[in-house]
Amino acid sequence: PDQDVVAGEPIGLGGSTGRSSGPHLHFEIRFYEAPINPEFLIDFESKKLRQQNLFVHKSLFLPGLKPIESFDDSYLTELPQTNDSLSIQLPIIKPPVIIQKPKIKYYRVKSGDTLTEIANRNNTTVSKLCQLNGIKPTSIIQLGKSLRIK
Repeated sequence: PDQDVVAGEPIGLGGSTGRSSGPHLHFEIRFYEAPINPEFLIDFESKKLRQQNLFVHKSLFLPGLKPIESFDDSYLTELPQTNDSLSIQLPIIKPPVIIQKPKIKYYRVKSGDTLTEIANRNNTTVSKLCQLNGIKPTSIIQLGKSLRIK
């Protein structure tokens, strides 16, 4: 990984191991750690590149597909063929905006409760309780009444 290869430099050694029927070399091409079928890039019979440039798209990464079945490269002939690298502009995909609804929570008033005690027990303030329930800090709360606390 992360090695530059110079023209003419060996990139592997052929050999026969395991159940192979003869000497062979495993050849792999990756783009950002995702494997690509080398037949998309190289015509092994003519020993030439299929195209000067590669248009990277998701169908390159589907395992087991043959180039003829999945890759229509006719549009590539319309692109200017240069020795310069091909600039690929990927779409910017924004993560979905997740709007969390505030969890509504209620408390049933018990004998002896005060707004201050209820607020302290539920990590809120008396003014917030009053705002949520449409009452005043001096209001008398009735036994059994449900107060919204969140």
